[in-house]
Amino acid sequence: MSSIANIITQILTYSDTVGTTDNPLLQSFNWSRRLSAVAVNNPDHKELRIPPGGTKILFDGLRTNTLNATSVVEISNISGALYKLAVTSGAIGGWRTLRSITGLSNVNVTVNNDSVATFELVGAVLTGIQSGDVLRVAGESTFDIAPYDFNPINSGLWIVIGVSGVKIQAVRSVDEPFSGIAEVVTGTDASQLSVYSSDGVQKDDKFELSGAFSQASHKVYVVKDVTDKVIYFVSTSQIPEEVVNYPDPIVNGHSLVVYTSAKKLFYLETDQEVSVKFNDDSGDTVKISPISAGNPDLIGYLHKFGSCYKVAVRNRSVNTAKVLYFVAE
Repeated sequence: MSSIANIITQILTYSDTVGTTDNPLLQSFNWSRRLSAVAVNNPDHKELRIPPGGTKILFDGLRTNTLNATSVVEISNISGALYKLAVTSGAIGGWRTLRSITGLSNVNVTVNNDSVATFELVGAVLTGIQSGDVLRVAGESTFDIAPYDFNPINSGLWIVIGVSGVKIQAVRSVDEPFSGIAEVVTGTDASQLSVYSSDGVQKDDKFELSGAFSQASHKVYVVKDVTDKVIYFVSTSQIPEEVVNYPDPIVNGHSLVVYTSAKKLFYLETDQEVSVKFNDDSGDTVKISPISAGNPDLIGYLHKFGSCYKVAVRNRSVNTAKVLYFVAE
């Protein structure tokens, strides 16, 4: 949901001694900042109680990432602003689960009522393929490099609706007009036709490059398309093509983080001392203390503007903490 936010901050201090009234002639600092009509999405707020010593995860949009020190990752330019990030060897990212197709050689494609296509994988052994999976046929729409084995009309993404023996029945997504044609393809392989799960990293998710990648690439990108080991994305500025020996994430931290529904506006109030961890932070250094513990009018607070995909709060006090927080994307 698209919305706007007005963010108003004011700090006003006086040099009065204790017990006197606020004397405007003795102002030592008077600062006001008003940010009007800031575009945000999906504003939301929640109030919760955290027991003494307890930890609550307020939200977590982190996607699975199983890259490790064996992984080799390559960034290459496809054309213009379109890039491909691919795992070329070692452990893959776990972004989607690849289904097994072995012994593939010939594919017979038939079409029924311009709505359902049947892909008969002659001689192949299919393992793990199920309804809802994504069938990917190489072509221009999948950003693959020519030549292509299949007719362009059959290329692109299909949704599996049924599997019987070596036959896969599939349809186009509900927001895509049907396109399909009968054909027989011989001598093809997994680079031209593959199947993987629909869950995991999704189109329009975001990912951030850091660490081992070139400094020029250290920024956040939007996922345009994704497979089990490839992420396609757009960069409005030119970034270097490179091959990266992915570092051990346990020692060096992830150089690539994929997430969904990141928040850019975060505000928290607490009536007890708490610590806040953002994203992959493993420390306990961001501490929030109330002005007067337990007093709802003299709370502690934290205000942050900037991307965060995960926030956890730990109650550092011996009393139950009352926490109120607001977020917006």
